[in-house]
Order: sequence, then C-alpha cells, then structure tokens
Amino acid sequence: MSENTNLKVKINWKYTIIFGLWDAAWAMMWGVYNNYMPVFWQSGNPDYNVLGASAAVGFGLGAFTTGLIMSIDNIASVIMQPIFGAFSDSAKSRKRLVLIFGLLPAIFFALLPISILSISPEDSGNLVALVFPMVFVMTLALFMILTWGVAKGSEYGLRYAIIPSAVRTQVYSYTAVFGGLAFVATFVGSNMLYKINPGLPFWIGSGMLFLTVICYALFIKEPIGTTLTRNDLETEGHEKNTGFKSIWDGLKLFSPEQKRALLIISGTKFLAWAGVAGLETFASSYVVNTLGLDEGAAGNMIAIYFLGYLLFAVPAGYLAAKFGRKNMLRTALIAFIFAGLTQFILQNTTLIYLVLILAGAANSTTDIMVTPMITDVAPSKKVMGITVAIASAITTLASVISVPIWGAIIQSFGNNFGLLWLGLAIMPAFGFMLISTLRKGEGEAKAVLAEELNW
Repeated sequence: MSENTNLKVKINWKYTIIFGLWDAAWAMMWGVYNNYMPVFWQSGNPDYNVLGASAAVGFGLGAFTTGLIMSIDNIASVIMQPIFGAFSDSAKSRKRLVLIFGLLPAIFFALLPISILSISPEDSGNLVALVFPMVFVMTLALFMILTWGVAKGSEYGLRYAIIPSAVRTQVYSYTAVFGGLAFVATFVGSNMLYKINPGLPFWIGSGMLFLTVICYALFIKEPIGTTLTRNDLETEGHEKNTGFKSIWDGLKLFSPEQKRALLIISGTKFLAWAGVAGLETFASSYVVNTLGLDEGAAGNMIAIYFLGYLLFAVPAGYLAAKFGRKNMLRTALIAFIFAGLTQFILQNTTLIYLVLILAGAANSTTDIMVTPMITDVAPSKKVMGITVAIASAITTLASVISVPIWGAIIQSFGNNFGLLWLGLAIMPAFGFMLISTLRKGEGEAKAVLAEELNW
C-alpha cells in the first residue's frame, strides 16, 4: 500500500450521512427508552404520580427497582461490548451482522409499548395480574439491549474500517451532530407524539433505525479483508478463541506500545467522563438546591449545554486536522477545568450559561478526539471492533461508577451539589496529566493511502 502525505482525502458524504443516521436512530431510541420506560415501570405505584399529572398505566414498581432495571443497559454494555466487538472482528462480514442485528432491536423496540398499552387502568400497578406483560416487556428489553450490543460493535468496526484515518475526526464530528440533533429533537418532540399515542415515539424511533439499516444494505460497501481470520492469529502464534477469551485474539495483535497508548487514551476519556457524568445526572438538583431556581430553569440549562456541544462539534474536527488530536483533547480538558472552577467559586446564576456552553463544547471535543485516536492506535483495520468497543465500555464504566460516588459525596457534605463543579475540574485535570504522557504521534491521523482516496 502506497502512502503519500500530499494526497487529500475528500469526505464521502453519502457514507457520512448514513453513519450519522445510524447515530441519530440510536439517539432517538435511547432517548425515548430512558424518558418513558421509567414512567411505565412505576405507574400504578401509590407513591408515584401523587399529583395526578400522568395518566400512564404501568407495573407499579418502586424507584429503586426501576433504577436497577434501567441500569441493565449500562452494565451489559460494560461487560458485553468488548465481547461483541471481538465477535465482529472475527466474523466473515461485519456488514451482515449490522443488517441482522440492526433490524432485530428495531423490532423489539417497536413491540415494547404494545404489551404496556394493553394494561387496563384497573390492573395498573397490580403486579400479580401483570406477570405475563411484565415478563414479556423485560424479555423484549433484554433482547433489544443484547442485539443492540452486537449491532453497535459491528457497525463501529465496519465504520472505522471504511473511513480513512486522515478524515476520521472530521467524519466523527458530523455524525456527532446528527446524534446530538436527534437527541434534542427527541427531547423536544416526543412529548407531543406521546400525547397522541404513547407508542408513537417508540414506533418512530424503530422506523428510523429500520430505514437506516436499509440504507446500509443498499449503499454501504464492506472493504475486503478487514476482519480477522485464523491465519492472522496463526501468523502471530496464537489460537482462535471464543467467548470472553476471544477478546484477547484482537489484543494479542497490539504491540506493548499500542496497548499502552490504548490505555492512556481510554483512561483519559474515563477521567473526563467521570466528571461530566456527575454533572449531567445531578444538574437539575444543583439548579434547584444551590441556585434556588425551578425545574424549568434546569431544562433550559440542559438545552444550553447541548447547544455548546453541537456548536463546536464540526469546528473541533477541522481544528484537529490543523493542530493535532492530542492538542485539541488537552485544550478540551483545560476548558473543563476552567468551567468547573469558575462556577464552583462564583456560583453565578448568569455566568452559568456561558460556563455550560464551554462545558458542552469541551465535551463534544473530547468525544470527537478520543474515538479516532483509539482507532489510529490499532495495529490493523481487522481489530476495529474490539478497539472501539473497549473505549465504549470504559466510557460507560465511568458512568456506572462515578454517578453513585458523586451521589454519596454530595450527601456526605450536606447535599452540597456545588461540589459537582469541583469534580468537573478535578477529574479532567487528572485526565490532562494522563494524556500528556502519550508519546508524540500516537493517536494522530496517519499518512494517506492512495487507495483510500475513493472510499
């Protein structure tokens, strides 16, 4: 394969739009799932909906049980993502996995509200009478999560086997905008659809994913020779494994330097997200308990945060091409530190809007830098699935671990939610120190291959 640093790779807009639609479909589905499923799980419980604002029917579960159920996807992601990523790397065709395991969660997601809507108001909250519907819904949710895991790992593996290194950051920035806009649209528009029919947000999200999978089938061409074969492993003196052991098949192909870089970049994202996850979870509590504003103001601030995320997504991709991914990532971490310290010290109700825009921009920059950096640490396109899956699992692990820890810290200091901003400064500061140990050139875009010009 010939390299030429003078060649310029153009963005394939057809592929980029399809990748963006994939991210948008998942953003819509998870936005709907996380917004409405807790309502269905708890409706019918006498301690829920005490003001009578909701007419929803449901299973009458408590908040703790609902929290456990709603955390299953995160826990499953941490455990299963590396396995599914390794599985996709060893498959004969990642595209085939994307098509099959992309359609299945669309079907399961569309079926979710059907059983719930069959619950009569008289049976709402009567778990004894709702055993079958509840088992049915939980089974659908579990199958959706598992098939989504295979689809996600396979799609990311295929995506980064297709996208040339030189434009991965820019393409990621555009797909991030698709996902962000879809999330905001879901946040704003799903309530109107829900009032017409509670199943509509689910069916539209399912339809979006279905159409995206069709676009994949028609327009995405899988590169030849970009998945692992037995010969690849035998050349390195390894046997092919299955299950948990299959994770090591891909990792065995990494050199010690590449493994070190993978841990540094993933660890940096873990530390940054450990600060952000606490803020995103308890932001509304901070607004109400520290600033003395109402829940409506909290919603406005969340919107401002995502505005910052979206506004800087595309510029971040192009700035990385000019200044380097590592430099942009360090700049984002400094922005987190500045935003966190500013609001922690001043506690200002006006300045917080600028702080939130800055934090949103820093978060989008971090997201857009990390995944391309990790893919360019990988020794081959044949291990893209496991490479991206490890980064995704580590990010999810940060949420699973950090949110309850922040809750315990806040409670220990007399419900001082202002500590969230201190966390937003401290955790990225550790991330800055970690990423600074990355060697020069690691994770940066690679020289252009002549055959990549027409990707």
